[in-house]
Amino acid sequence: MSGFQQFGFGQNDQGVGRKGKRLKMDKNEVCRISFIWWPGIDTGKLDLDAPTPGFVGAPRHYLKGVGYFINKGPEFTKIAGEAAKMRINTLVVKWPTNSVGKLDAAAIAEGQFEVLNWVFDEGKYDEIKPIHAEWPLGSHDLKIKCTDAGYQKMSFSPCRDSVLRKFYSKDPASALMKAVIDAAQKLLPDVENEIGRNMTIDQIREKLGGGGGGGGGGSAPVSDVVATEEMDDALDDLLED
Repeated sequence: MSGFQQFGFGQNDQGVGRKGKRLKMDKNEVCRISFIWWPGIDTGKLDLDAPTPGFVGAPRHYLKGVGYFINKGPEFTKIAGEAAKMRINTLVVKWPTNSVGKLDAAAIAEGQFEVLNWVFDEGKYDEIKPIHAEWPLGSHDLKIKCTDAGYQKMSFSPCRDSVLRKFYSKDPASALMKAVIDAAQKLLPDVENEIGRNMTIDQIREKLGGGGGGGGGGSAPVSDVVATEEMDDALDDLLED
């Protein structure tokens, strides 16, 4: 077994929260994200009205010299020396904003946005789930404020609309949407590995004996997107948010 489970809001998530490449934020930073892992992402035809964006989760450990690895049973807990911690990953678009989280239209037009993995814990999932229930994340973005950079403590609030949906509704084949979807498709094969490596006990022991660290990742920046009249119209609407 792989140790991973795939789920979504209200779909196979009963065991979640019961007790970025990656999105990482500085203290007091405010950002705005759109969820991008929707059904159809593989073909580029997003179903933004689907019941939930995609998530993948697994219990993981960390050991120096090994990095993050997935717990697949008691042997992994024993070698790690402590209980595994559940971590969840999804894909998001981080839009450029100012210090208070207001969209930067010029930066978006220049392609200064990022498609990222967002690896987080069960507590954050439990906070986002009821927001999605009232403000579906295919139609609304999520505004995030970081209150503690070290532990990535965050507060969440819904936006009245979605940057992603605005652009996708205007023209799903636009240069901007193509850049966003292409970047997400490149990250999708590694969504599980971003949580931790799927290793055997022997591989972990070899790492502990001989060194060698776990992997990490960078962002998938999106650039060279040419502004269009349709993009400008969508940005005008969004700047009223």
